[in-house]
Amino acid sequence: MLITAEHPDVVAQAIHLTCGIHEATREGTANSVTGDVFLREIHFGKVAYKCPETLVLHCQHEGDGWISWERSLLHICVGRGASPELARQEWKRCFHAEFQRLYAMRPFEMAEDDRSKWQSLVNLVDVVDYRMSTPTTLQEIGCVRHPHASYPSQMCWIDGREERFDLDQVPSQMAGFKPGQWVEAAVERDAAGRLLRILHVQKISTPPSDQAAQTIWDAVPVANLPEVEWDWRASF
Repeated sequence: MLITAEHPDVVAQAIHLTCGIHEATREGTANSVTGDVFLREIHFGKVAYKCPETLVLHCQHEGDGWISWERSLLHICVGRGASPELARQEWKRCFHAEFQRLYAMRPFEMAEDDRSKWQSLVNLVDVVDYRMSTPTTLQEIGCVRHPHASYPSQMCWIDGREERFDLDQVPSQMAGFKPGQWVEAAVERDAAGRLLRILHVQKISTPPSDQAAQTIWDAVPVANLPEVEWDWRASF
């Protein structure tokens, strides 16, 4: 549940519930009385958000269910569920969705409310660690090569880059591709741009010539974007 100024009753209720903070027995373990959890990382699926300081994810019974919240993010998300675990999972969903929404934005795209929320998230999460440790998925076009084996072991990407790979890094059907086969690939890379995996490949015909490609490129409309500094660390 995302919290906005249109939900003052929820915010007021959550603030009231924070009046008593109970210590958990150890990090990541729910307090048997309140359901509070101490965390140094917020895990959602394969994503891990590291927290420089210990985060207290509160959880308390409310009516027929439970409510979960983190004090500094009351204006962003509150989780509700039939059990403490379900309430915490809903809180994590809301946190994950809002973080990803704001992480993808540039400062000039953010409204004042978005900037306030992003600042709260930056104060809670190590964004540099997240950026450096989270792979990115790119769509790339390249040609399969067999330079030193009877099976594919190298890609020559359309921009001229040559990159070796092992068969355990690519989809199984790619092992049978002939030399010279062009593909469109979903490529997972680390923060330094190194190949981690090729997640998906689709055979395609030979790309257009340089002249045809230039003609297509010249026909693409040009966007006139404002000249601003979009480094998020320099924006707050």
